[in-house]
Amino acid sequence: MNCPVCAAEGVINHPPSQDQPPAERPKAEEPPVEEPAAPEPVEQPAPAPATDQYGLRRLRISHRAYLEKALPYLVEKNLGSSPQVRLFALVCLTRAARSGTGNLVGDDLRRLRLTDGVAALRELSAPGWLTCDTDVMTATPEHPAGYVLPEFTENPWQMGKVSAKRISGWVSDVVSHRRLRKVNHQARLAAVHLTAHSDVAGSSTVSAADMAKFCLAKGPGDVVDLVKVLLQAGWLTGVAPAGAGSLTVTLSTDAQKYVAAPEQAPTEPPVPGSRRQVAKEAVHWSMDRRISEGRKLTEGREQEIADWIQKFRDVHNHGPSWGAVAAHLGWPRRHGPERQAANGAIELLLKEDWLAGQGVPYGLRPGSRYEA
Repeated sequence: MNCPVCAAEGVINHPPSQDQPPAERPKAEEPPVEEPAAPEPVEQPAPAPATDQYGLRRLRISHRAYLEKALPYLVEKNLGSSPQVRLFALVCLTRAARSGTGNLVGDDLRRLRLTDGVAALRELSAPGWLTCDTDVMTATPEHPAGYVLPEFTENPWQMGKVSAKRISGWVSDVVSHRRLRKVNHQARLAAVHLTAHSDVAGSSTVSAADMAKFCLAKGPGDVVDLVKVLLQAGWLTGVAPAGAGSLTVTLSTDAQKYVAAPEQAPTEPPVPGSRRQVAKEAVHWSMDRRISEGRKLTEGREQEIADWIQKFRDVHNHGPSWGAVAAHLGWPRRHGPERQAANGAIELLLKEDWLAGQGVPYGLRPGSRYEA
């Protein structure tokens, strides 16, 4: 904006700012540009897989509390006559524990390596614990098979959305981990049980009897055999008796990625009056608050403000910037809560038709309510 009057007054008209969003104008057609030849592809190392927005590979202690409810629940309900059906029940439970509804696809059954996925689904449906009216084997991510757990439709565990996502993803990640792909279903249940009860250092002390019940093992002797399988698979690195029918195991580095982490320390609140507090208040002012504070600056002065803007246009042949209006009226021009009030004042005048021209650079002008 080259204005000789503004230049004589030493005023520099900057390009449109966020206060005055520029109007959209059609772009002129540009002549075609020949694209340069594509360079020869260079092999790049594959990037490491990223976790999703919920960080599924890492539980917090508060999330693990729900997992510690799910494992004994399967034992109490006696779900699954075999380890593979119980593992399938665990996956279904963690996916639907919050809302009572979940989805399955054919790849889920194949990933769990179920001998007969249809029979496993029929077994869980027989007592009414699960209902599913769709063929799961042919279900795809685009058209999944929905199922319902009637007992959990009211969210009896009061589980939040983030907790549900993390627990469901955690179970899926653990049972399909590369170190557990070749072990049997019973050993994978053992890996879930030991990892869920581990402390932050990767040490897990559990009752052999409780672990046998969850894994559908015949007794403590079978539990020792399961631990040996996990040692050979690299999920565990050590085991020692803990007395009173318990044992202590040490998780490997790969397994420790799935250990529940301590809760994050709460962030200290900003000091009142500090730059951080002022900036936070400025950013989080709602439209209603800006309008309310702006009304205090404009009440009874609407005609005066519109009249000054018209006189400005008569001299300069363009409208003033929002900053120029604030400077003329003595409103603060710096960033902060006071500037939010000044912006709210102009927004209010535009809303009430005292001013017009928003969206056009330096297009601010009196509105329909202005009387010349």
